[in-house]
Amino acid sequence: MKTNLFAILSLAIAVTAHAAINYPDFSSTSGLSLVDNAAQNGSFVRLTPNTEAQYGAMWYNTPQYVIGGFATTFQFRMSNQGGIGGGGDGLAFALQNVGNHASALEYGAYSNNIGITLNTFFNGGMEPSANFVGIVTNTDEFGHASYKSTYDLDGTGINLKDGNIHSATLTYSGANLSMIIDGISVFSNVALDLSHGTDAFGNSFVGFGARTGLATEDHDILSWTMTVPEPSSAAILTVGAVVFGRRLFRRKDPTRSRC
Repeated sequence: MKTNLFAILSLAIAVTAHAAINYPDFSSTSGLSLVDNAAQNGSFVRLTPNTEAQYGAMWYNTPQYVIGGFATTFQFRMSNQGGIGGGGDGLAFALQNVGNHASALEYGAYSNNIGITLNTFFNGGMEPSANFVGIVTNTDEFGHASYKSTYDLDGTGINLKDGNIHSATLTYSGANLSMIIDGISVFSNVALDLSHGTDAFGNSFVGFGARTGLATEDHDILSWTMTVPEPSSAAILTVGAVVFGRRLFRRKDPTRSRC
């Protein structure tokens, strides 16, 4: 069976084409998948209610080309705390290549995930407090996070679970990640490889996850914007070179069967 090189390149370009996500609010959830306990609530999305053992996720239905850089800003609110530890557990902005129906928690999706957790429950280990931000490079089947970096927000004036609306901005250069919360720089130029959460073309499903356990709270997303640049011509040519090289290999290898 012959492969059309131009068809493959066209598919690669189409899959990684620029797209802008723009939700000033969530009075409409068109283009989104709400998973598990996540639900539209008027003009916002409630990822979980303040009830025990809730999981919720919201994913944009179209994968985004994130490997070359992106910028995203979202408003969130965590309120009505109950249960142990003054409430929890938090929410995450996440990139993953599982699909738009993946379950998630406060670290992001369970696998193939890069998550930025806004965490409101202290679990010990690498977690510095019940009020911190962490970069999670994956989560295992038991919900344990692998941290690239953490940042304790105690002493900054930012209290994630004070019931107020907060704004977070993430900027990824293609190599380094920076984050600002409520105008305060949380971390700057942290080296981060996104390949664990992307497909072969550098695309990810993007969105949010949250969880409650014996600690509970409402986890709300009130607005969300995201911009992703077009893939560079160099990246497209790289895809083409890989595909073309594979075709040449198939032609030259006499041991391979033809179809």
